[in-house]
Amino acid sequence: MKMQNRLGGLAALTLVAGLALTACGGDDSSSADGGSGGGDGTTVTFIPKNLGNAYFDTSNAGGKKAVEEFGGSYEEVGPAEGSPDGQVTYINTATQQGRDALVISANDPDALCDAIGEARDADIKVVTYDADTNPDCRDLFINQADAA
Repeated sequence: MKMQNRLGGLAALTLVAGLALTACGGDDSSSADGGSGGGDGTTVTFIPKNLGNAYFDTSNAGGKKAVEEFGGSYEEVGPAEGSPDGQVTYINTATQQGRDALVISANDPDALCDAIGEARDADIKVVTYDADTNPDCRDLFINQADAA
């Protein structure tokens, strides 16, 4: 139970950090449903290493709860098996959909960078958690523990 609370807290912290970055970046235009700034209408996509993994089910449930609390739109997508190529497809789709923020547990520190770069070029904020990308490829990394 203690582990689940930590994971839920990690997911919520990740989400809040991502939303803070979303509010700080981009232009002053509002989304189609009128949301901006306060989180209302903010669209957040969680992309774990793979779906069906109990660790990500738990951590992403905390993210979903946090998104719903501020009135945003939560989505979790990802590959069935952990692979960078599988994640790239979902990053590209989220970019095409114009999501506001991506929260990613990266399968590879460098292989996702081109797709993430396109998302960031489209003013999508990118937060990594659990497993990081190259620091140049994301806006923020939230680690659940330090090396000590």
